[in-house]
Amino acid sequence: MSIKISVLALLVLLTFSGSAQFKYRTINNEAFKTGEIIEYRIHYGFVDAGEARLEIKESFKEIGNRKSYHIVGLGTTKGAFDWFFKVRDRYETYLDFESLMPWVFIRRVDEGGYIINQNVTFNHQKKRQLLINLP
Repeated sequence: MSIKISVLALLVLLTFSGSAQFKYRTINNEAFKTGEIIEYRIHYGFVDAGEARLEIKESFKEIGNRKSYHIVGLGTTKGAFDWFFKVRDRYETYLDFESLMPWVFIRRVDEGGYIINQNVTFNHQKKRQLLINLP
């Protein structure tokens, strides 16, 4: 009788441990909200050299059935600096609304002809990330 109970207890334990759902952390975000934009002008002496802009998009995106912020950062050179060393950078990230963990990071860099195109996806359950370098 005790062997049957032990086997039954083991089967129940294995069943519930295999179906346990991954628990994400929860953070009360008071640092930023949707619709916020921050802009910078970069100067070299009296000359405008460039601009940078960071925007938290108004709408949320669904990533892995989770509500996520879509954040976009842009950087460009201006004026005379643009003639000598053109910069056109775009960074995007999708942050989980509740945990503030990243799901996807996108990097599009063109700095004076030096080009980087990368996509990174994060799997927090497996504690892994996948980096894809695009041509």
